[in-house]
Amino acid sequence: MPEMTGLDVLQWVSENTPEQPIIVISGAGVINDVAEALRHGAWDYLFKPIEDLSILKHAVNRVLERSALIKANKNYQENLESEVINRTQALIENQNKLIASEKLVIEKQNYLQGALNAAKAGTLFYDINNNQLVWDKLSYAIFDIVPEEFIPVYESWRQYVHPDDIEAVEQNFNQALLNPNQLSFEIEYRIVIQQSQLRWVKVSTEIKRLWSNRPV
Repeated sequence: MPEMTGLDVLQWVSENTPEQPIIVISGAGVINDVAEALRHGAWDYLFKPIEDLSILKHAVNRVLERSALIKANKNYQENLESEVINRTQALIENQNKLIASEKLVIEKQNYLQGALNAAKAGTLFYDINNNQLVWDKLSYAIFDIVPEEFIPVYESWRQYVHPDDIEAVEQNFNQALLNPNQLSFEIEYRIVIQQSQLRWVKVSTEIKRLWSNRPV
């Protein structure tokens, strides 16, 4: 070749179409030529003359198998990258939905708290199994209690209920808990706040039950 040698052509093809199988057939029979050809991108190297065509057939089959493996690996990598992109996008979308849902919950909570404040209504929870009370700020204000001075258990709440009302309150409470079909009840009673003042409170209670109907 006037401008390029065989090795130059071999290197150009290898660099521009790396998936193209290349078999070099030469009559020189020089080991250094074999090494150079392989270094420049040849997939196999045969010496002329080829008297046994099965050798050529074997070489062709071998480079075709290698080419098929390379293409299969490339397709796998492309599919894997596509799957990663799709899953990442799905995760981002789910995360955005979760963020939007959390914002909606916060907005509803703020709206509910605003409604409760306007109605001067507090929110309190009672964990029966652990005997734990959880009150919001307005509930403490209604009972005229300093949160830091209050032990959040049933017995502490009971001390604030008027002695003449405690029996009826507990009776209603226990009947509701023992009735597996009852999920809520309302009751009004008096509480004794600071300086022995009386205050009427109305409590709307929602009962959470396990699948066995046991209240929690």
